[in-house]
Formats: sequence, C-alpha cells, structure tokens
Amino acid sequence: MNRKDIEKGINHLRKNDKVLANLIEILPEYNYEPRTEYASDLMTAIISQQLSIKAAATIEKRFIAKFGEVPDLVAIIDADHLEIRELGLSNAKVTYVKAIAQAFLDEDIHFHKFDSMSDEDIIKELVKIKGVGDWTAHMFLMFTLTRPNVLPTQRTGKTARKNPLQLRI
Repeated sequence: MNRKDIEKGINHLRKNDKVLANLIEILPEYNYEPRTEYASDLMTAIISQQLSIKAAATIEKRFIAKFGEVPDLVAIIDADHLEIRELGLSNAKVTYVKAIAQAFLDEDIHFHKFDSMSDEDIIKELVKIKGVGDWTAHMFLMFTLTRPNVLPTQRTGKTARKNPLQLRI
C-alpha cells in the first residue's frame, strides 16, 4: 500500500462519513510510509504496552538515551538485566527487549524478506520471538509495514495455536 492508496481511502471516508470527516480534519496527518527500523519499532511496542502514553514516552526516552535512536543491539544484549530495569521496564519487558535484540543479531527471523511475505507469514515469524504476540505483530503490520486491512486480534484458549482462525476481537 502506498500513500496514494491511503489518500484515496481517506477521501472516501471523508465523503461518506460525517463523523470521520470531522476527525480527519482535526487529527494530525500520519506518516504512511513503511518504516525500516524493525527492531526499534518492536522494542517500542513492547516498552509501551499496558502503560499510559506519558509513562511510555518517559521510559522510551530513557531507553533511547541509553541505547540509541536505532538501538545498539549488542549493547542491549550485553547490558545487565537490572541496568535495563532501572530505565523503567518490568522484568518481563527486559527479557522481551533482549529477545528481540537477540533475534535480530542471530537473524533467526526473516526480517529481510518481510516486503515479499504475506501478513500471516510475518505474524508467524514475529511470534517466534519471546514476548511478541499476535497483537504486537498486528501493530507492526499496521504501523511499521503500513499493511492494509489488518485488525488487531488476540488468539484465545488452549486451541489458539492449533486453530489460528479462532480469534477474539
């Protein structure tokens, strides 16, 4: 999907839905270009989950100050768990951020093929990383890869991995 496709969709909504038309006029324009800093985007998604916008921004700012705008993956792996905890991340989030860094360094995930992969194949790749679930993968598809027609869902129950079509919306 490119900017022209997105603008076409926005114009359709503007013409056909008064409520959305009003919102379109007052909300800031979103950058619809796909992003390439996959590790950074996944880490930001993990850091900000289940936090207020203000708390997430504060912790992310600390994380960037320590590891860089484009995070130094080796520095993250080498950093002591407690050292990252002191930035405001929970124990679980430290583990997940380190798992993301390790996945990129080990090239376990086929990040370089994402442009040619289906949404479902990308989700299957991403959820291999400890801490990255379906919802995070959907957010990645929408906001990093700017994929259309993605609805963030969460699989439920013991059959979740056996039956990927059983979704909770």
